[in-house]
Amino acid sequence: MVCYDYRYVSNLPLNNEPEEILARMLYSFRSSQTNQTYWVIVDKCENDIFVVKFHLKAHRHSENKYCILTNLHEARSVVYTCLMIIKDEIGAKHPSASIGFVGASLEGESERNNKRFRFYSKFVQTHIDLYTYEHFANEEKSAYILIPRKALDINPTLPDIYLEMLENYEEHDSL
Repeated sequence: MVCYDYRYVSNLPLNNEPEEILARMLYSFRSSQTNQTYWVIVDKCENDIFVVKFHLKAHRHSENKYCILTNLHEARSVVYTCLMIIKDEIGAKHPSASIGFVGASLEGESERNNKRFRFYSKFVQTHIDLYTYEHFANEEKSAYILIPRKALDINPTLPDIYLEMLENYEEHDSL
């Protein structure tokens, strides 16, 4: 599996964001296959959850940047690189942090169990340690949460808290 070299770019300003978002970090990587640049945005939210989303840098001005299919045929490598950012940048620095994402719907596609959600959830189940993280999905909203088992031992209500937060996460903030 190809993991592209990524870099932390900066913290982004919070402009009229929901109050549960405490910080927004930008990472970037370039595909060696297509020479396209991707932006990965990580929102640090209340209750120690980080929400991850990405898009092509070329789509950054589009209102639908998270909904556009690139047709570049490199989804596995792009998502794998996002997982490495999660592991290296979030998991290593915040071991009790939970990770969340919402699969953005294609134009005309139902929000429920959409194409991206099905791909991301299968990919994450294959590549994220089931012994360290408990996996929770809400197919109705195409939302997925990874919660460290140690954090669940301390607060077993975390899945409900996080899934409710993701349900209210605006669609333009989807992965």
